[in-house]
Amino acid sequence: MKNRLLFCFFFLFAGSSFEACESDAFYPCEKSYVEMDQIQFTQEGIYVQLQNKSVLTSTLHTDSRGLYFVDFKRQGSCPQGKWECQVCHYCNPNYTLYCGICWN
Repeated sequence: MKNRLLFCFFFLFAGSSFEACESDAFYPCEKSYVEMDQIQFTQEGIYVQLQNKSVLTSTLHTDSRGLYFVDFKRQGSCPQGKWECQVCHYCNPNYTLYCGICWN
């Protein structure tokens, strides 16, 4: 009985720590080429501004076609100094009151 209780406790603890690790994971994606003006380096990492959202990537790569990334994290999150529009998820500078895309 005591061993089963310890096993259950260990299983629950391991499961909760696995979830925490999983939420910090970078998810693979197709090779996505970017221009220099889409990239922002911050203390939190490398952010890439896409059409209407910003994604965090672990690494930038290069080949004969240019710069690209192959993973992302927290899609829709914005780098420091910007806020995310709750309607279209565009990253706006902190000094603006309205979204630059959808005006919300």
